[in-house]
Amino acid sequence: MTSEIEKPADVINDDISLVIQDLTHIVECEVKAFHALLDALLEQQASIIQGDAESISQSNDTVEQIMAETKRLEQQRKGTARRLCESLDIDEDAKLSHLLPHVEQRYAERLSELRDMLNALLQKIQSTNDHNTVLIEHSMRFVDNCLKSLAATQGSRGFYGRDGKSELTESSIYQGVV
Repeated sequence: MTSEIEKPADVINDDISLVIQDLTHIVECEVKAFHALLDALLEQQASIIQGDAESISQSNDTVEQIMAETKRLEQQRKGTARRLCESLDIDEDAKLSHLLPHVEQRYAERLSELRDMLNALLQKIQSTNDHNTVLIEHSMRFVDNCLKSLAATQGSRGFYGRDGKSELTESSIYQGVV
């Protein structure tokens, strides 16, 4: 068995090419997963707007599954990028932007394109997630206000105890709903 030092240059270059191809494939899978995540968040947004609780729950499950996949792919990408740094004998951070100057132009172009796609998708995902958060918070305030109005209406109808104090509290309203 020969060591890395004893390998001919073309064998070492082939090894590096395989690692770069693996890295490219992983990043392509990340792009696909991020597209799926964005689609799931947009579906979730539509469900929130429609008030479809079952669909919201299903989309939450889908988002969680896709997030688990993106985390797995991220770890895989980081490990492969570290291997590439070692193969190229560079003592750099394992980020794509640090690797690009050290790989062949054809790989650098594709990885740069994929990196840009990932960054654009991340921005869209963050924006959509922020929008969904605002919609959910608004919905929760709306429900809370409706319950308070209901409590005020019910309280004026005589939900009083023997001591003359109202027996209907906000906590008892929420217990009946939940």
